[in-house]
Amino acid sequence: MQETLLTFIKEFSEFVKETEHQLYALFKSIDHDKNGKLDKGELQAAFLRSGLLVTQSKLDQFFAKVDTNSDGVITFDEWRCVRFEFNRGVSIHVPYRFPPLR
Repeated sequence: MQETLLTFIKEFSEFVKETEHQLYALFKSIDHDKNGKLDKGELQAAFLRSGLLVTQSKLDQFFAKVDTNSDGVITFDEWRCVRFEFNRGVSIHVPYRFPPLR
């Protein structure tokens, strides 16, 4: 039983790391000026490239939800919480850190 739990924990940890890598890659692909932050223009452009038409009102609502410190940009730490906040209504801190974007 203990071995099964340890296997589960290891597999879940690998899943979380892979998901984090995917989120990080997506964040970097949206961050066109490579400043480590997403502004509304970069996010709107990403939505358009994905075929999503997002109104300014919806974009403002999205930013209000994700930009937790209200500085007008989304950092990777704010971005990574999106999957939990919008899917489950809560924010979960995952103890895995990436180096700062350069």
